This record gives sequence, structure tokens and C-alpha cells, in this order.
Amino acid sequence: MKTLYLVRHAKSSWDDPAVSDIDRPLNKRGLRDAPFMGALLAGMGEIPDVIVTSTANRAGSTARLLAEAFGLPAPRVVGMRPLYTASPGTILGVVRELDDGFTRAMIVGHNPGVTQAAGEIAPGSVVHMPTCSIAAFELPVESWMEVRAGRGRLRFFETPKQQRI
Repeated sequence: MKTLYLVRHAKSSWDDPAVSDIDRPLNKRGLRDAPFMGALLAGMGEIPDVIVTSTANRAGSTARLLAEAFGLPAPRVVGMRPLYTASPGTILGVVRELDDGFTRAMIVGHNPGVTQAAGEIAPGSVVHMPTCSIAAFELPVESWMEVRAGRGRLRFFETPKQQRI
């Protein structure tokens, strides 16, 4: 059995129009939400073995803040360029390449791909992932290579707004 956490990056800043999309930083709310959501998951005992993130600044920052809340060492946070503006197929492809030594893995990415991937893993489970939301899926597989659309079960879905922060 594997657990997959899909995370949409925390809220980013649009303050400087000269900053390219991939370089946009987190805004004040994003800097607040990511550590809070990490602490929420840690308190639930839901700590991933690895975090694989888009290389966009806002996603990488979200991943690092989550990792800090989990006490996850920096080498367990891996950036992958293909997750930037990834399709659901690309996201599932990244999942299938994970090391089977990891039982729990987290992917930090962007919409619409993250929401669409959630809907493919467990159809009808998640229709929209707001910023810094986390969807956790139980996957009845021994190897990440076995992950396929429709084979997951949503365990929980959390958003900062649900927690009223």
C-alpha cells in the first residue's frame, strides 16, 4: 500500500509584473499557509518520505516550508522541471518513477494539472484544488509503477480555508 499526497503550491505574488512566471515568489498568505498545512499534516502523522516538486519558485518554496514542518531533511526534497505546468499524465509518470523504498510521497505542483491528476487517481474525489490544498490518496499497490488512473481512494482533502487561517 502506498500513500500519495498531491499539493497545489501556496499562494504566489503578482506584485512585480517584471518577474517571470517560473520565478514568482510566495506572497504573505502563501508564506503563512505552507508551514501551517505542513504542521497540520505532521500533527496527523501524515509525513511523506519524499517531496517531489516543480522547479517553479513558488512550488519549491512551498515544498521546502512543508519539509521544514515535517522535519524532512533537504535531500528528500527533489525538484523536477517536468512538474512545471505538468499535465495529469506527466504527474502520474513522475509518480510511477518513484523509488519503491518510499511508502509515502508528496508531489507539489500547479493547477490545472494537480486538480486533474487528483480527479484521475480517484474519479470524482476532488473537483478543485485551491492554493496550498492537500489531497491524500491511498493506492492499493506494492510498486509506484503500478499506479493507474482510477485505482486510488481519497483519504482526506484539506485546504487552508477549511482550517480558517
